Amino acid sequence: MSQEPAASAEPAPPPEEAALPAAEPSTSPPEAAAPAPEPAKAPGPTPSPVIASGNTAFVSRVVELINAARLEEGLAPLSPAPSLMEAAQRQARAMAEADRLSHTAPGGSTMEGRVQAAGYSGWTALGEVVAAGYASPEEVVAGWLAEPGHRARLLDPAFREIGAGYYYLSSSSFGDWWAVDIGGR
Repeated sequence: MSQEPAASAEPAPPPEEAALPAAEPSTSPPEAAAPAPEPAKAPGPTPSPVIASGNTAFVSRVVELINAARLEEGLAPLSPAPSLMEAAQRQARAMAEADRLSHTAPGGSTMEGRVQAAGYSGWTALGEVVAAGYASPEEVVAGWLAEPGHRARLLDPAFREIGAGYYYLSSSSFGDWWAVDIGGR
C-alpha cells in the first residue's frame, strides 16, 4: 500500500515584505477628494410654441349647424353677413387673448359697438352667443342648443343674418373660443 506524504505541520515561512514606515497620527483634516464632474444634463423639453389661429371651416360649419336647427323648427336660415363675421371673429380672438369669456371685450366694447364698428348698421334685432372649451363646431352648437337662453336666441325668428367666429389659442385656459353674432335688419 502506498501512503501519501503527510502534510507538514510546520507553517510555511511568511513571504518577505518591504518594510513600511509606521503612519503617524495626523491632526489636520483629511484632504477632500476633488469633486467628480457633474454628468451632463439632458436638455429639458422645449416649450411648445403658442399656437393661435382661426378656422374658416369651423366657422362655416357653425353657421351650417345653426341653420339646420332653425330649419328643424320651421325657421328661415340665417344669411352670413361679412360685417357680423368680422365682429364675431374679433370677439372670439379678444376673448382668447384675454383668457376671459364675456360679451364685453377686454377694452370695454359691447356687442352693439363691435358690430357697428365692423359696419353692421340699420339693425332692429341683435344678439350674441359665446363659448369656450368646445373642440368642434358640433360640440359648441349642441352646447348652445341645450341651454334654453342660447337656444331661444339662436332660434329667434327676428334674426335674419349671422356671423360666426372661432379662435384657438394653445396658451389660454380653454384653447377653443367661439362667438356668434346674429342680427335682423
